[in-house]
Amino acid sequence: MMDKHYLTPLFLPESIAVFAGPKDSDEPRFAQAQAVSAALRAQRFAGRLVFIDIHTTGTLADLAQTRADLAIIALPPEDVIEALEVAGRIKCRAALVLGSGVNPDRAAEMHRVARRHGMHMLGPNSLGVQRPRAGLNASLVGPLAAAGSLALVSQSGALTASILDWSTQNTVGFSAVVSLGPHTSVDLAQVLDFLATDPQTHSIVVYMEGISNARRFMSALRAAANAKPVVVLKAGRKKAGNQAAQTHSGTIVGSDDVFDAALRRAGAVRVRSFVELFSAAKCLASRYRPVGKRLSIITNGGGPGVLAADWVSEIGLDLGPLSPELARDIAPQLPALASMSDLLDLSEDATPAHYRTAIDAAGRDRNIDGILVVHSPKSGVDAAEVAQAMAEAKSHLNKPLLSCWMGDASVGKAREVLAAAAIPTFRTPEAAVGAFGNIASFYQNQQLLQQTPPPLSALAKPDVEGARLIIENVLAERRKVLTEMESKALLSAFHIPVTQTILARSANEA
Repeated sequence: MMDKHYLTPLFLPESIAVFAGPKDSDEPRFAQAQAVSAALRAQRFAGRLVFIDIHTTGTLADLAQTRADLAIIALPPEDVIEALEVAGRIKCRAALVLGSGVNPDRAAEMHRVARRHGMHMLGPNSLGVQRPRAGLNASLVGPLAAAGSLALVSQSGALTASILDWSTQNTVGFSAVVSLGPHTSVDLAQVLDFLATDPQTHSIVVYMEGISNARRFMSALRAAANAKPVVVLKAGRKKAGNQAAQTHSGTIVGSDDVFDAALRRAGAVRVRSFVELFSAAKCLASRYRPVGKRLSIITNGGGPGVLAADWVSEIGLDLGPLSPELARDIAPQLPALASMSDLLDLSEDATPAHYRTAIDAAGRDRNIDGILVVHSPKSGVDAAEVAQAMAEAKSHLNKPLLSCWMGDASVGKAREVLAAAAIPTFRTPEAAVGAFGNIASFYQNQQLLQQTPPPLSALAKPDVEGARLIIENVLAERRKVLTEMESKALLSAFHIPVTQTILARSANEA
């Protein structure tokens, strides 16, 4: 049996002590506390809840019999220290401090108290945690999300709330939602470390503005990305955003180019916009994973299909045409005007049965890694029936199936059918292709990381003796710094490429 992760009391507690102020208080300073209490009571949390008011002496007298895994503290900043002391007294192993506006000095004091009692503390300035399968809504970001296999970790409470609101209409469920604020004790790296081994989580979406410990973050990210897909949206790519992110999150933002390279090295996928993050979340929620970048496009309109194909080339994917053998097999079952040269253009006469035939064929083709259906409204064709045909076809597929439903007024019902079947659907061909590309990038990164570098024996041996002579000469002259020529000679001794340099001893020589 595996040992429990040290953050299990925080993310999977069996008992919770809730510090939320006086019951039914109408004081403005307890507004957030009342909201958290209501959220916790509204759900069917399987564990035990104990509500504690630190200002009630009778309650404190009974604490000798109280024990809890997690302390949830939703009090004004001036009351948090006392609540942490009480939480330590009842042997809580983790603490979640909700709210905002805690300055660095007060946050540091909270950290000291939590450490003294051996508690792992998420917060302060956190908007909380949700664990939908456990019925736990310890957050200030809205109602409990639907249960799913996607974990969301965010350094912005506003974006967390926005994503959860969006997920309701898009049928995206979550295994965990974690809001990290500035000056939190449990950081992004530790949350990733937990999610890497969390059986409820199959993929992870991260919004971040900076990190406090680069080495620990990279180690945790590499471990998580090695186990499951991780998609990251990082703010602060440009100077203005960089400064704003540092102010907001209280973390080190750093060079964007360095961060980009580090993400690729860790095997994670980076997206560049909030729209791309939404798109990635849709695809990850479906749980099907591409093993390559060959995308088959099935459409009933040449224009939208060509737009999708253009974007396939634009972002470095490959168009996946149907094999000649399969194309010949299904040709009699398709409209007379259907074309299968590169796209599967079913023509305007396409019916739900034609879509089903094309999807089934693409699903059997080993040279296709994913399928995108692009549908445009056509008179006489029920879009909802086409969507139902896609839903039925999906049950037999072992590769990603995405859809782009053009139009709006006439395709609302179709989108509902697709959402119920957990088929990611998009409004533009570019968004759909981009979403597939981001998820395919994860597996491409994993393959690159698993490639074995050539053995050292296959390379020319370094000139160790020459390098030793350079260093000995510098030391003999009692110098600590190498000249440019010496530095390049040293690098060249180990076959590290350098620019050619010729030493000129005078202006005339130069």
